[in-house]
Amino acid sequence: MFRFNDGKYYVVRANALEDNFRLYYYDEAESVGDRARQGAGTRQWHTVRVVALGDHIQAWLDGKLYLITTTVATDRPCGPVDEG
Repeated sequence: MFRFNDGKYYVVRANALEDNFRLYYYDEAESVGDRARQGAGTRQWHTVRVVALGDHIQAWLDGKLYLITTTVATDRPCGPVDEG
């Protein structure tokens, strides 16, 4: 959890069982999020890194950048990294 202020905050979560890596934004009871598919296996440790500078948020899983987000006027995140 990071950038906690007045009941609003961000969470980054890796879920190996669902094969995804997600960034959630919570505003009291409401949540919205972005996700990226990832291949993190079960029964092993993983490293999550988040860098939040100004209105930019980047999230890595095991050294690979999966999510790049820019907070906007509504303070909600945008999309995942395009690996195309």
